[in-house]
Amino acid sequence: MEAHLARLVVDLGQDGFLRRMEDLSGAERREIFHHLEVPSGGASVSARLRNTKRIAQAWKRLASGLDEHAAEAFARGYLARRGMPMIIEFLDRLGVPHEGGYLKEDQALTKLDAKRIEAALVELAAAHEAYDVRLYAALMSLPGAEALAASSPKGEARG
Repeated sequence: MEAHLARLVVDLGQDGFLRRMEDLSGAERREIFHHLEVPSGGASVSARLRNTKRIAQAWKRLASGLDEHAAEAFARGYLARRGMPMIIEFLDRLGVPHEGGYLKEDQALTKLDAKRIEAALVELAAAHEAYDVRLYAALMSLPGAEALAASSPKGEARG
């Protein structure tokens, strides 16, 4: 996986990262914290405050080190939780077999024509948050991921 996935996560900015991290499950956040070696925090503060502090620490470490494993964990967790309707639409548009957005065959997308994938990504970005489409394209190493990044604003977020 190329380093552009971590840069794409950093492009969210701290507030965008915080909002999206709060959408993840505790297990998904713990995986990211583990990759970034964020300490668990003290038991003397409320769980919500401890969680907010850990997310802020995760952001600082991710932004300073461009950790691809943490970026991948973030992208997978966020897209599984919030991006599945978009992923299903994309796969259906391409006629790719899947189970609720999860590919039935690992190499299913690599068998498709790159221009067809790029066109489907552009159509998807017109109907969904462009950042989420770019994140999915980068996570899956899809052709056209770089072009999408160049054609839409950095850190674009609807919340």
